[in-house]
Amino acid sequence: MFHYNRDSEIPAHTQIIEQVKVALALGRLRAGDVLPSIRAVEAATGIGRMIVRKAYQKLDENGFVELKHGKGAVVAALPSHNDDLIHRAEKLISKYAAEIDREGLDFVSFSRLFHQRMLARDSAQPRLICTDPSAVLADELGKQIEERLRISVRCLSLTELDSLDDTVVRSTSFAINYYYLQELRELLPNDHGRIFPLSWSYAPGLLEQVRSLPLGSELCVLYTESAIGGEGTQLAFQELRRSLEGRSFRMHPLALERIDDPLALADRDYRAALISNRVWDLHQSGFEKRPDFFFRLATRLNKQSLEEIKTELGLVY
Repeated sequence: MFHYNRDSEIPAHTQIIEQVKVALALGRLRAGDVLPSIRAVEAATGIGRMIVRKAYQKLDENGFVELKHGKGAVVAALPSHNDDLIHRAEKLISKYAAEIDREGLDFVSFSRLFHQRMLARDSAQPRLICTDPSAVLADELGKQIEERLRISVRCLSLTELDSLDDTVVRSTSFAINYYYLQELRELLPNDHGRIFPLSWSYAPGLLEQVRSLPLGSELCVLYTESAIGGEGTQLAFQELRRSLEGRSFRMHPLALERIDDPLALADRDYRAALISNRVWDLHQSGFEKRPDFFFRLATRLNKQSLEEIKTELGLVY
């Protein structure tokens, strides 16, 4: 699953780490999967085993994998907090059903009123925060969680999250793109709430929109300069090309800071510009004036991520 770019300025062990993070973000790796052995990585890439071991140890330290004797590097599972939830809920139902009966209340009417009150409470104080370096992507992923799981979600960028009161942080759960999981962990206090890493794919609507362009179209993909040289961005760009294979598009990654006016891209020879979410944050109003040319790199949450949140929050439908 690994490749090694010898011409890159990115150290070999960092390339391995980034490839694992991207594979997790794209749902290609899941909890329980085992990474290739150190010897296998060395044979496939030519990276020395000590460097591969350093990469695996860093992944272990950052909570992405667990190094297990006799098994190797195993993708870490979410700690489970929900083993006896149904049992405890049934006990509470039995306890309060008897009290409702003694009060002479109608069970169905009471349950509907209780449901309404709890929905209002959930809306006023969401127990899940969806976050990302990009505010627009945090909002997009949070809305998908709301629609699929029917719970209220608060959406914040990582910068906005940093200003939250610690008491809120301790009582709240968090959802974040797997790729930025470590950044979130470093931002939160040690006694923070649960974290749900999210895996994603490019949104079908985006891919359909781009595929509708003429064969062989020349496209640019706009990133921030700090992101464009990163291994993660390069791998995400490769995934985008793979998702659009067969269309013979000529795709060129560009750095925002090297362009005087990103909106002027519409006057060049490009057929369309695909805009990363962090760049979209900076120039959203301008991009939205030309929806036929500027396409945001929209994403869709993978089903597995939603199921893990549903299970851990004890959601029953």
